[in-house]
This record gives sequence, structure tokens and C-alpha cells, in this order.
Amino acid sequence: MVFWAQADGNQNYNGLMGQKISPEGVRLWGDEGLELIPMNSTFRFIQATAFKNDTSFLVYEDSENYLVKAINTDGDEVWTEDTPLSLSPSSKMAPAGAMGIQLAQQSLPDLILLDIMMPEMDGFETCQLL
Repeated sequence: MVFWAQADGNQNYNGLMGQKISPEGVRLWGDEGLELIPMNSTFRFIQATAFKNDTSFLVYEDSENYLVKAINTDGDEVWTEDTPLSLSPSSKMAPAGAMGIQLAQQSLPDLILLDIMMPEMDGFETCQLL
């Protein structure tokens, strides 16, 4: 499954789209994909995507809050957390992979979110080293 933010021509309205592609390259959710969050003026962008079994968990920004939505392999919403996520005082953020590895070794976090494109090393390399 892939997910992307889509904008109107003036970049005023954004929404969240998704598509599931078969191993043969067939678009399983129609030619345009599924609209998971309708176009609106408050949706900003996807912060992170995590997969577990047959469910994708999307962390996204809407009205300056971080929210979570879970989508199954059929494209159905199976869970949404409408309570904005907050960074607790124990949350740690690192601007690059090497610093993230150091923080993870010091604090043993319950959850690590990585960006694919990061300075020094990408998210895949950071994940391997963790």
C-alpha cells in the first residue's frame, strides 16, 4: 500500500489518498486510488506510516494536531484516534539518524518513527543499525 497527500491546483486544499498495488502491478483500489481524508484546508501532510500485519497506521497533521488513522488492506478505516497526539516530556526528537540512534540507546523508547530522507544516513540504514 502507498499513501500520499494530494492538493488542489492552488495548493489551498489537501487530502490523503491511498492505493494498493498487486504484485503484478494492478491498481486494486481503482485508477485514482481511495480518498482516505477528503480535501480540506486543515490537512497538512503525512508524518509517518507504520505497518503491522494487514493494517497501516498513518500519523498525519490536521489543524496543527497530529492524529492517527488505521487502514486495513481493503482500504477500510478500522480505527481512528481523534484525540490529538502530544509529545510528552519524555519524548525525544533527533534531526538526523546518528543522533536518533544515540537517543534510542540512552532511553530505550517504546516507539521510533523514522523519515526515509534524513541527513547523514537514511531511515532504512538507521533502522538497520537500531
